[in-house]
Amino acid sequence: MRILTISFLAFLLLVSCEPSVPSVSYQNSDYLKVDGDSVSIPSFDIVLEVDEKAKEKLKKEKESILILAYFSGKPKEESAKEYPEFAQVGEISLAKSSLEVSSGYTAKIENIKFSKAIYEDLADKDINLLVNVVSARKSSNENYLDCGIIQGKMSAIMGKSFTIKCKLIGGN
Repeated sequence: MRILTISFLAFLLLVSCEPSVPSVSYQNSDYLKVDGDSVSIPSFDIVLEVDEKAKEKLKKEKESILILAYFSGKPKEESAKEYPEFAQVGEISLAKSSLEVSSGYTAKIENIKFSKAIYEDLADKDINLLVNVVSARKSSNENYLDCGIIQGKMSAIMGKSFTIKCKLIGGN
């Protein structure tokens, strides 16, 4: 009984270590809206906290910021062979969004849709999200920003606002 209790506590600790998002989860996909042959992903807000050195560099270089959101999922075993990228990365791409921010540091990720046929091929209907933030590389091929990320299940992210901190690369 003691081993069972310790194993259960270890399991709870492991499960509770989801990075960057609250540990809310849904067993179904009630948060997604099916509209004909498309599935709509709920909106969420991104607030960027950009340090002063980074702001100065962006202004000097006449550079903007790019927020990149990637939505993915794992296909059912029987459908996996239909998606070549699954063999390489273990997930399939559902949708992506790219928002450019030049003034103010708030963005709403919204109006994202993906194919209902792909949705029906997913093993887990609670899709994954990864958000990266970089400089838009208009004035240079270099990225000037070192920013945090958002990564997690969409059920824990939808309808919320998240803050991503950014600083100048090498700016301490």
